[in-house]
Amino acid sequence: NVMLALINDVTAAEDREEAVGAYFAANNFMSLMMTGIPVMLVLVLKVIPNNPAFFLILQAVLSVLCILLLFGVRMDANAGSKERPERDSELSVESRMDTTSTSTEASEDMQDPDACCAHSCRSVNGQGPCPTLRKAVRQFVLPVRLAFGNRRLRRLWFAAFLLMFAGQLVMDIGGQFFNQSMGLIPYGTRQEIITVAVLTMIPGQLLAIPGNLVTGYLSKRGGPLFLLRRMVPMTSILVTVGAFMAEVRQMWFIAVVVICLNYAGLPNVPLMRLVSGVAPPGRVGEALSAMGIAAQLASLIGNIAVAILNRWLMSTDLYDPLWIYYPACGVLSLCAIIPLSGTPKGGWGAASGSLQEQFVAVVYAHKAMRRWKRQVARRRATGSA
Repeated sequence: NVMLALINDVTAAEDREEAVGAYFAANNFMSLMMTGIPVMLVLVLKVIPNNPAFFLILQAVLSVLCILLLFGVRMDANAGSKERPERDSELSVESRMDTTSTSTEASEDMQDPDACCAHSCRSVNGQGPCPTLRKAVRQFVLPVRLAFGNRRLRRLWFAAFLLMFAGQLVMDIGGQFFNQSMGLIPYGTRQEIITVAVLTMIPGQLLAIPGNLVTGYLSKRGGPLFLLRRMVPMTSILVTVGAFMAEVRQMWFIAVVVICLNYAGLPNVPLMRLVSGVAPPGRVGEALSAMGIAAQLASLIGNIAVAILNRWLMSTDLYDPLWIYYPACGVLSLCAIIPLSGTPKGGWGAASGSLQEQFVAVVYAHKAMRRWKRQVARRRATGSA
């Protein structure tokens, strides 16, 4: 989420959809490099010794490189220079369309004591820092209050929770389900179990890279909200495909199921772009943190649910009963369309990609600008008096 917030800051407004897609593609590439390929080289091809120290050193080197790259990121120092007035004008208009479409809620946020405290806690030479404990508690509470206090973010939070909860359930039972379907528990050989492990990682991670890039491009062309609403039913179908493993029982079908599940996670691209787009000005990081809280909560509840349900399912007379998770999670994924349906009060904002919403965002942006100018003139007049 920190990286997504940084990407939102350093990327032009018209390229943020593709930037989010590239971020998720890079995530899958790193997963492939750090899990899939090492498993292939160590356990299958056996060209690298199975030495944990090698991978610890590799991770340490990559972490250092990441820190160095972050230190190399610089904001545009010439944003206000006269050399690029036309470009700066375009970016300022688009940024205003992207962030001040929530002008009504943004003005409410300025009156929010939590928002005021968040700004005051960041000041160094101001009135003094807040107490450490109070500041830490507020930094945890602020994203939650923002998510449930903002009409748009509240809908996106519930949609994200349903999608992530369904994905967590099928991810938890995937390895056990595949091995049971192939009859490898408890009679499988070591090589067969390794083959299953490889098939559950490499095909999905590899093909998800172009999938995320294409999704980012489509999100830019058609709008994140338009694409997200159409990807949710597709996600439901892709998750349900996993249930057929109980009948097919072939190694190649494991790769098919894994690819389907990885593509079922592609709605995260337009979803996260929409979250950063509808967030109030200056609170993009908090909005993305709220989605992170949804992911962690879905993971916690999903793990507890699997621990409870597996014990009950395995005690029934059903053969390989874990297939039930897939259609059930397909239904859960489809339920994510409910909070995405309709239009909240004030609209979805310019980030939705709708021409009507963009027009409304421009109107609200100009209204907010005029209101702000009046407030500044009034304060100056009061100060001079």
